[in-house]
Amino acid sequence: MKPIYAEKPLSRDGNDRDIRPRKRARSVTVNLAESPLGWLRVRGLVSDRQFVAGEQIRRDYETALLG
Repeated sequence: MKPIYAEKPLSRDGNDRDIRPRKRARSVTVNLAESPLGWLRVRGLVSDRQFVAGEQIRRDYETALLG
């Protein structure tokens, strides 16, 4: 899948709700096409088995929302 990059502002405490910076806010570039679970897998923080289970849960959840 082709990366889709976006700039996301960061608040001082790490909470992304209601950000109203008085000065220039810090930001990060994120890949919107990459799943958080995929990010963890690439970095070795979840096993292959955990990744497959997580993807199955995601698919089930998304399918349930369609109906």
